[in-house]
Amino acid sequence: MKIAVIGNRGHLNYLFEDLPKLPDCQLAAAAATGSERPDWTIKEAAAMNHAPLPVFDNYQQMLDTVKPDIAVVSGPFEDRCAMCCYALERNIAVFAEKPVAITLQELAALEQCIKQHNGVLYGMMGIRFEAPFYTALKLINSGAIGAVKLIYTRKSYKIGNRPEYFFHRQTYGGTIPWVGIHAVDWIARCNAGSFQSVRAIQHIGEKGRGTLETAAHCIFSLSGGAIASADIDYMRPAGAATHGDDRLRAVGEKGVIEVAKGQVELITTEGTTTPELEAPPLGCFGQMVVDLQNNSPALQAETQQTLQVTRAALTAQLSADKNCELTI
Repeated sequence: MKIAVIGNRGHLNYLFEDLPKLPDCQLAAAAATGSERPDWTIKEAAAMNHAPLPVFDNYQQMLDTVKPDIAVVSGPFEDRCAMCCYALERNIAVFAEKPVAITLQELAALEQCIKQHNGVLYGMMGIRFEAPFYTALKLINSGAIGAVKLIYTRKSYKIGNRPEYFFHRQTYGGTIPWVGIHAVDWIARCNAGSFQSVRAIQHIGEKGRGTLETAAHCIFSLSGGAIASADIDYMRPAGAATHGDDRLRAVGEKGVIEVAKGQVELITTEGTTTPELEAPPLGCFGQMVVDLQNNSPALQAETQQTLQVTRAALTAQLSADKNCELTI
C-alpha cells in the first residue's frame, strides 16, 4: 500500500510507530502545507533508511500524481476538512488528525462526501490503543461491570509553548474538539449508547494566549440512559512528572472500572483487583491498514465512529460558546 503524507502537525507518531510493523506499506511522498515543510516525514523516512521521498509543494498535486492508497492528513486545523474531502473524492482512504473538521458545517460537508464516495476515514484517536485504556475498554465491553450508567473522563495537559495558531479559534477550533475529543472517544467506546445531548462550560483565554480555552467541562446524556462527563484543561503544573493526566471511570450495574496513572482498577462484589494490562499488536494506523487489507466491515463502523465522536465534540464546543444545552 502506498502512503502519502500531508502536513507536519499533530500525531504523525501514530503512523511512524506502526509503519515498521507493516511490510506491505511504503511511504510514497510528502506534501508541504503552506510554509510548513513535511520535516517530520522526511526525518522518519531517513531514520528508516527509506529512499529520499518526493516532496510536493501542494497536496492536490501530490495526490493526483502519486495516487496513494492512504492519505495521512496532518495539515492545518482550518484546512483539514478540505484535505480529507479532496482525497475521499479520489477514492483514497484517509487517516486524519483530529478533529477532522472544526465546525459542524464542515463536518456535514465531510459526511456528505463520505456518503457520496463510500469513503474510509479514520481519526487519529490512538489513546484507546494504549494498554490501560485498551484493557479497561475490553473489560467494559466484555460485561465485567454490567450495563454502564455513569462515565467520567479527564484530559489534563501542560500548556507548554504552543504555536500561534492555537491562540485563534479560526485556526484552532477549540480546546474541547482538540484535547477533549479523546475523552469523547473513550465515552463512545464504553457501549453505553449514542450521544443525545450536551451541556458544556469553559474558561476562555489567558494573557498572551488569545482565545485559547484553558479549561472546560462537558456533560453528555447517552441513549442508553447513562450520564457521561469530561474534564479538560491545560492547567497541569509544569513540575508534574508527566505531560498529561488521562483518566477514565466507568460505573456499571455490577462494578466500577478506573484508569488512572497508567493502571487499571476493577471493583466488583468480589473485591478490588488490578487487571494485567494488555495492548494490541498495532495502533490506530496499523488497525486501519489491516482493515483495508481485509476489506473489513469495521472500515465503515470506524468511519461512522469518527464522525459521531467529532460531532459530539464540536457540539460540546458550541454548547460552551453559547452557554446552553444542545442536542447532538
